[in-house]
Amino acid sequence: MRSDASKIIIGVLLVFGVIYLYVLEFPFFQNTLNISRLLLSSLLTGAILGSILGFQFGKKSSELLERTQIFIAGLLLTTLIMPLLISVYNRKFTSQPPQIERLEFLRQETFAGSRFGNLAELKEKPDGFRIYLLRNGEVLRLQKKEAPFQGKKQGEKVDIPVYRGPLGIEYIVWE
Repeated sequence: MRSDASKIIIGVLLVFGVIYLYVLEFPFFQNTLNISRLLLSSLLTGAILGSILGFQFGKKSSELLERTQIFIAGLLLTTLIMPLLISVYNRKFTSQPPQIERLEFLRQETFAGSRFGNLAELKEKPDGFRIYLLRNGEVLRLQKKEAPFQGKKQGEKVDIPVYRGPLGIEYIVWE
């Protein structure tokens, strides 16, 4: 009985730990240039790896229900954790300096979040700025705490440091 309680406590702590790590990584997700590639490849990798792990660990059980539970747990856990792991790996193990790209400035706008959404009648201090840039015909939407391009007009060129991680996923870290 004591063993089951400790497993539950460890499981709950791990879930909250993963949520906390996702919260810390979220600002980097917002400034990843090809986020759809990161998400699709990491979810697919997680599903494949989770299936393999779930199948391997499930073989040790003699009951079909328990094998199925282990397989599904392995599949879901690795699929949900993999985007976090791949994003952190791609960012932390970047060895090359950023490439400075001249991109076309479109606009920047403030945003303020509240528990009730973005309400127009509330005059809150902005939480940050959304920056819209044009890169190779694609509109990028980035976020930053401070206004990086005060006084810039639409169509002007701005220099942006673009990092390329070891997995080929590009991202921006504001300085």
